[in-house]
This record gives sequence, C-alpha cells and structure tokens, in this order.
Amino acid sequence: MIDDQRAVVMVAQLATPSWAMNEALRIPYLDPRKRYRVSVLDRPNAARDGSHTMRRQVPWMAGDGFEASGAWLAEAGLRLPQMDPESALLIELEAL
Repeated sequence: MIDDQRAVVMVAQLATPSWAMNEALRIPYLDPRKRYRVSVLDRPNAARDGSHTMRRQVPWMAGDGFEASGAWLAEAGLRLPQMDPESALLIELEAL
C-alpha cells in the first residue's frame, strides 16, 4: 500500500534460497525528495529469538528503525536478511 505519507511492504520467503546473499530490496514510487522513517512492523519468529537462518539481523533491523531518502531507497535499497522458508517480513516507510 502506498500513498503520499506511508507505505507498507511485505517481503516473503517461499522456499529455501539457492544463494547465500539476498539482493537489495529497491522501493520505487516514493518521492525521491522526501525522507522516510523505515521500521519493521512484523518479523519472523526466528528474527526475534535468534534461531534458525536469521542468527544475525541486518543492521537496519536491529534498532528502532532509521531514516533514508526516497531516492536512496529506490536506488540502493534495503539489504534483506536471510529468512527461513515460508516466512515474511513487514516493513513500514513513513514520510517525515
């Protein structure tokens, strides 16, 4: 869902990946001139307790979120964690 002030993005891992590193999640359609607060709304249970594949979270997931420009989110994107099969991650982007 994307509007002028807020977007929620879901990333789902359906099966075990065949590679070790995920590509960056680039998020188009945001205003490149605005800054956004990026935070995690919901994460797989493995991310909460440090078990399974997500033993270490990517740095942006470890805190209470961070700020980035719409241009940066569209071009560089977010590094995604390794996730267990059949799990999902909800990311919120809120315009500042």
